[in-house]
Formats: sequence, structure tokens, C-alpha cells
Amino acid sequence: MHSIYMKMIPDQTNQYSFDYIDTLKGELFPLKEQLDEYTDWQQDAARSGAVTIYNFGKSLKYLAQELEPIDALLGTTTEADVKIVFAKFEGKFPGWKKLRDAATHSTEFAYEKRHRSKGPVVLSGKDMQGSGHLVLDDLAGRTYTSFYGGDPFSYDISEDTADLLESYLLECVERLAGAFA
Repeated sequence: MHSIYMKMIPDQTNQYSFDYIDTLKGELFPLKEQLDEYTDWQQDAARSGAVTIYNFGKSLKYLAQELEPIDALLGTTTEADVKIVFAKFEGKFPGWKKLRDAATHSTEFAYEKRHRSKGPVVLSGKDMQGSGHLVLDDLAGRTYTSFYGGDPFSYDISEDTADLLESYLLECVERLAGAFA
């Protein structure tokens, strides 16, 4: 067994010793720093994913708006085609704007009671009873959750999510290519 684990099982004579605790802290602190660094990286990546989903949604929305005058000029229906894809996107990512706002302003929202949980929530697999929990954001496995107006907004950090966004992009390209062929 590794020496750190052996020292974590104190015998009766030194379990409350300051020396023992200091030794234990000294050996575990570098591991905690490394774990904190990885956790920070995961949180940053999760927030970045929320921003990416937001940017994707905004791009679809702006694309539809920009196509409106072209449709009027050419008699095409590209705006409607993009809106079909946008509706699919919103169906899979409801609250995509609030997810982004919560992810990018979580520290700011922490000071506003209206953004605290409205009721019981499950965070990192733990059932938090009551309401008013201060939650900046949560990463449980591959599910990222943040709160906006007291409501949770989540998405899964997965290849399936990336594939879904890619499929929406490809569908837009196909629909637009068909209109201008």
C-alpha cells in the first residue's frame, strides 16, 4: 500500500497529533492543488461549451434575419429553412440564452437572491433540500448546470452534443445549397 494511504490510517497513539496532521497535509496538499487545477479546467471547458451553444444559436438566428431580404428579392424560402433548423436547435437546447448568461455571470449572480435555487436541486449527485441554495455552477460527470432566475439550465458535455450541433449546421448548408442551386 502507498505510504500516503498508510499514514491516513492513524494508530491510536497519534491520530490527534499535530505532527501527524501536518505531515498528512504536507503530503496531500500537492495532490489537492493538482486536483483543483483539473477541476478549474473542467469548469472552464464547461462554461466555454455553454458559450459555444449560445453562439451557435445566435448565428442561426442572425442568419435567418439576414436571409429575409434575399428571399424577398429572389423569391426563395431560405429564411424559413433556417428557422426550421433553429426550431430544432431550440427544442434540444431550451434556455440556451439563460444557460450562457448563467455560465458567464455566475459570480455576479451569486450576490442576487433571485438567481438562487427556487427549490430542491440535485448537485453532483447530492439531493439538496429546501430552496435558496447559492450555486455558481455544477459539473456532475459530464452534465454542466448553472442557475438563472433560480431555475437550473443544463447541457451534456458529450460527443452526442457536438454531433447534434454539427448535424444542425449540415442541415442548414444543405437547405441553403438547395435554394441557390
